[in-house]
Amino acid sequence: IKKKKNIVRKNRVKDILTSEEIESIIDQIYLEQSGQPGQHININIRNRAILELLYSTPIKSAQIAELMVKDTEKEGFIRIKDFILPITERALFRLNNYKEIREKLVKNKTDILFIGKNGRALNVENFCRIPNEYANKAGIAKEVGFTAFRMSFESFMRKAGAPVKFIHYILHLSNADYSEEELSVLHEKYHPGNTEKEVPVNTSDSWVKYADDHLEWLASKNYSQITIKNKRLILNRFFDWARQNGIHDPIHISKDIL
Repeated sequence: IKKKKNIVRKNRVKDILTSEEIESIIDQIYLEQSGQPGQHININIRNRAILELLYSTPIKSAQIAELMVKDTEKEGFIRIKDFILPITERALFRLNNYKEIREKLVKNKTDILFIGKNGRALNVENFCRIPNEYANKAGIAKEVGFTAFRMSFESFMRKAGAPVKFIHYILHLSNADYSEEELSVLHEKYHPGNTEKEVPVNTSDSWVKYADDHLEWLASKNYSQITIKNKRLILNRFFDWARQNGIHDPIHISKDIL
């Protein structure tokens, strides 16, 4: 019996993903979105939110399928029954993006958070297809599902030196007593999705003024600091791509490029 257990564990370890592999999986949505009509873009926005939640938390397929809109009302957390999980700022940003277009997908009134192409609640089977679909597009030769993401989450936390008590709490293996502030601080400290750095920018070009003007406008409209921070990250990535492709002024950005 012991030998059998060791074999099972050895096979499962092969499916643990690196943070680079997860980023590659998520990036496939950017590559796919170009040129897609509106409904497909909405589905991609939904899928991005789902993948960011999988990266950010050890959520299970049955749990994410049961998430209600109200379970995401507390900024920086999702609620699973009487249990709360902190999420990364980038996951929060993508989740909010999805919630803005969710009503465009809903056909039959429901409070379930994630909606399928048929306008009804997305079921567990369809949830399980999403990570594997984008992993295949990324050329990752692993069995990529919710279990792989959950195991990878645990691996990230252990390698980063997170307290075992905290890891057990996040995996819902214990009922440790943490305040919301403590959960946020620990999650931000140890999860690799919180360590994304801004792309360096050349302050002498016109992109910087465009970004500063746009972010100043967001602040004037009382957007949260989390939204502004994530918008800056996205703009800097796009500006970096533009420079690499010989585009050095916003005026040269056409509708086709966008």
